[in-house]
Amino acid sequence: MKGTREPFRFAICSECVSAYNLDFPQNISAYYEGYYSFGEDTLTLEQSWRKRAAVGLYAALIVRTGLSRTLRGIFRCPTPRQMRFLSPNLQAFLFVGAKADARILDVGSGRGQFVRMMKTFGYRNAVGIDPFLDPNAELAYVKRRGLDEEEQRYDVILFNHSLEHTTDPEGSLRRCGSLLAEDGVVVVQVPNMQAKELKEFKENWCWLHAPYHFAIPSEIGLKMMAKRCGFRMVEAVCTSRFDHYLYHDEYRRDIGDRDIRSERRKLEDGSFNPQRWRSLSRFAYSLNREMAGDWVAYYLVRE
Repeated sequence: MKGTREPFRFAICSECVSAYNLDFPQNISAYYEGYYSFGEDTLTLEQSWRKRAAVGLYAALIVRTGLSRTLRGIFRCPTPRQMRFLSPNLQAFLFVGAKADARILDVGSGRGQFVRMMKTFGYRNAVGIDPFLDPNAELAYVKRRGLDEEEQRYDVILFNHSLEHTTDPEGSLRRCGSLLAEDGVVVVQVPNMQAKELKEFKENWCWLHAPYHFAIPSEIGLKMMAKRCGFRMVEAVCTSRFDHYLYHDEYRRDIGDRDIRSERRKLEDGSFNPQRWRSLSRFAYSLNREMAGDWVAYYLVRE
């Protein structure tokens, strides 16, 4: 991501197909300087009146009226058109169908962009924690602390690409057992070890995301870990988007995220080709339907 070309070795379990970083750095906090989740916290919906209107209608007609659970199925596999309004994190969360008064914890929240998003949707009891957060960036709804420091009970605990960042993912999941309400749900969103693109690009699959990712559980691996922690997996949905498929080939050609040749620059300056956007969105949709997309969200409840 930073273009240092440092080598990191990953091992893949021959039984459960989970991936492990064998060279996880001791000074991992140094790599988080300028990390994207600690950057600008402006929400994309604040830049579009259409998105603001859609969110307002959903909050008023669905969340506040208690219909979230009934309509959750529309978020199982969003169409390319729906993808323009849904981030992967939002899709994974709305598929839960949480009630408006649900107590929600976003683990590894960064500066709380997604917590703000949930509040905008009407989930007033959403909060976030992140051990790497700058103390000066703390707010009423996002705090600098780890999961082991948390004491409240929650109806929904979210790991939006944070479980794979921990050195002890099983310990983190086990800790959820004492924080989760009796009928609560843990949502674990991670790179998909069954992704079609991983088979093709192997070490150039950008969602290995070295060195930030310590352990990436597969579906089988997470089921095994969940069982040891007193949970069981009840559902899974793929959450890939068009931009997930821009970088594998660039990595294979030694083009890093900050390289001027990267298509990331076109996304940032608004010059990305709309036809390619639509084509990649259709590609993401097709892989999501097959559960072979690059990202996946797993839903865990008490055993």
